[in-house]
Amino acid sequence: MDNAVYRAPPSDGLLIAPLDEFTAVYHRASGITHLLTDPAPQILAAVQEGRGRSMRCSCISGATMI
Repeated sequence: MDNAVYRAPPSDGLLIAPLDEFTAVYHRASGITHLLTDPAPQILAAVQEGRGRSMRCSCISGATMI
């Protein structure tokens, strides 16, 4: 998993709308709406900006941003 690269769909593939403490993300390709809370929207934004290559996640010891 050390070589994992995370990618987000193109920005036109998502509709993002803040809803109080949630962020609604509609994924056009699948037709599914996801409700996110912090820090998920910020992580999604970082991956969309291309910083995903420098992100690693350790599911056992908690998420780590590098």
